[in-house]
Amino acid sequence: MSARRSKEQDWRPRFLAAFQEHLTITAACKAAGIGRQTAYDERRRNEDFAQAWEDLDFEVTERLEREAFRRAVEGVVERGTHDENGNLVGEFVIKYSDRALEMLLRARAPQKYRENVFVESTGTMLHDHQVTLLDGRQPVEVEPTSRRAAARALLEAGSENGHGP
Repeated sequence: MSARRSKEQDWRPRFLAAFQEHLTITAACKAAGIGRQTAYDERRRNEDFAQAWEDLDFEVTERLEREAFRRAVEGVVERGTHDENGNLVGEFVIKYSDRALEMLLRARAPQKYRENVFVESTGTMLHDHQVTLLDGRQPVEVEPTSRRAAARALLEAGSENGHGP
């Protein structure tokens, strides 16, 4: 086995361990002493490495989901003190993440919680035509006469239904 091949194999376990610990590819590459492209090239070439990466990616996603759940449902202590046994004592505030809860609901039941916007267009963008927006609740009919008007109509329809800026 060549010295180069031996060196290439050395970084993979460090990369995978760092990915598991730090949760990002950038941190894993830094810990392994390689560039991102090296990692991605090896993943394309090496089926076993690709599978290990995929397994860890699934694990990392689950860890992030657990943390989002904790922040959304259990809350995070913003300030407070702990006694010598680790029990929270004194004045404290628990904050909850509505955004994390929203994201979890969208992931778990997308048919119910995602923003549904379906655009159906007839005619050409240079002539009068009708655009139908379905936002999951009711159709919104608009008749723009230009690309700019069509874009404006989409934004306005989204805003009126609580989905736009």
